[in-house]
Amino acid sequence: MLNENSLVLCGATIGSNSFEDLVRAANLGGFDAISLMATFYEDALSRGLTINDMEIILNDNGIVIAEVDALLSWLPGSAPEKQASKYEWENYSKNEELFFDMATSLGARSINIAQAWGPQLPIEEVSEAFSILCEKAIKYDLLISLEFLPWSGIPNLDSAYEVIKYANQPNGGLMIDTWHHHRSGGSVEDLLVIPGNKIISTQINGVLKDKWEDIVQETISARLLPDEGVNDVIGFIKNLDLIKSKAPIGVEIFSEELYKLPKEEIGKITGYSVKKVVDKARKDT
Repeated sequence: MLNENSLVLCGATIGSNSFEDLVRAANLGGFDAISLMATFYEDALSRGLTINDMEIILNDNGIVIAEVDALLSWLPGSAPEKQASKYEWENYSKNEELFFDMATSLGARSINIAQAWGPQLPIEEVSEAFSILCEKAIKYDLLISLEFLPWSGIPNLDSAYEVIKYANQPNGGLMIDTWHHHRSGGSVEDLLVIPGNKIISTQINGVLKDKWEDIVQETISARLLPDEGVNDVIGFIKNLDLIKSKAPIGVEIFSEELYKLPKEEIGKITGYSVKKVVDKARKDT
């Protein structure tokens, strides 16, 4: 069972859509699990891999699926604008049926969701959509984690926490990405008012000192390793422990620099960086 000592390699970190590359990189980096994006799953199926093939690859490498990430079409009224890119519309088109298929077929622990486009909607509407998804997920023993994005209608920790409190679902909680938390103006002390059992998943990473004008472009291309940024990743982990969170420690690094390396090296380098900050946080406690 995954817990606060489990390490998760998120798919975006390796700069590839290859399921095999991701699992192998996770194994070499000393991770326990992966976060699986829909593009990896669809690519594997398109190349003729079956669910059984994917299970064998996971088992051979000692890796499980922590979550499937990220469902973006769950919230009515939050579609991309008509002039949005093909990439944005393709991501929005990946519906909840696909995510439930991924999660149930491969034994995932949770489904991660976010609002990537659209305005800030009334909390009643957002919480209702969140509740509907949680009620469907609980039938499959799945958790639902809500991730906030600084440019979205759910822009920060406070707004995301208000949604899950209002929804009051036993299997609903938060995904906290340290990049999004820092760029939304949050601090590690903010975690201390969140019940530990309401943090389902985490994604740690480092943040550049200077903020880009295009925040979306920065987040999808210029994240840093967890031990390199100006944000307090060590304090983040310490405070997760203080509130007795059992969320696995995930790492998600969109980085054009990292993508230049072989996938196996990315796994090793990322694993080393994550263990470095986790060990530092827990030895100092």
